Amino acid sequence: HSWSRGFSEKVHSAGATKLLICLPAGFYAYAAVLSSYLCGVTFCVVSPTQPAQRRRFVAGDFAPDLVLCDTPALFDETHAAGLCLNPSELLVADGSATLWHTDLAQPTDLAYVLYTSGSSGTPKGVKITRRGLDALVCWAIETFGLRADDIYGQYAPLHFDMSMFDIFGGAAVGAALVPFVATSERLFPGKLIMKHGITFWNSVPQILEVF
Repeated sequence: HSWSRGFSEKVHSAGATKLLICLPAGFYAYAAVLSSYLCGVTFCVVSPTQPAQRRRFVAGDFAPDLVLCDTPALFDETHAAGLCLNPSELLVADGSATLWHTDLAQPTDLAYVLYTSGSSGTPKGVKITRRGLDALVCWAIETFGLRADDIYGQYAPLHFDMSMFDIFGGAAVGAALVPFVATSERLFPGKLIMKHGITFWNSVPQILEVF
């Protein structure tokens, strides 16, 4: 909560409307995605492990006002426009800043922009509205019966559309998210599933071959 307020303060003072998130899956990335929604900021996610050429393309096409990145070299390599913020510097004393007018956001406003793989040519930015994201989250909660005591295995890369299902669906019910980040965790997911007692799994069917 305190981090979200610090984030809101920075975004508001910069007059930013578009945020590029270049962070590995985990607390800061999840907090940035959720805080962007609360602040009415359109966000786009690129993965630190994606090729620099793709990061540069997405940054150039999306044209963010702010970039959230914990590695200066990645920011320089991406050649992103705007101001670079380190997520570890955004924590503020609780109550010293307020979240930014979430109630003023309209259902037709953009929540985020997702870029396709580009396998058929140049990656394309797909604009997802707040209404569309809200509908997905409501559907997921009802269809899969997500609950606050669920332990959610977040396996999809953050730049992949399925990850928004994970983050917002889990957060909406208060479920815990367990990110699969290290290569060993992704190749042998059963280890984290057993360690954390994961109760909900969401992935493309091909991942089942890994099991």
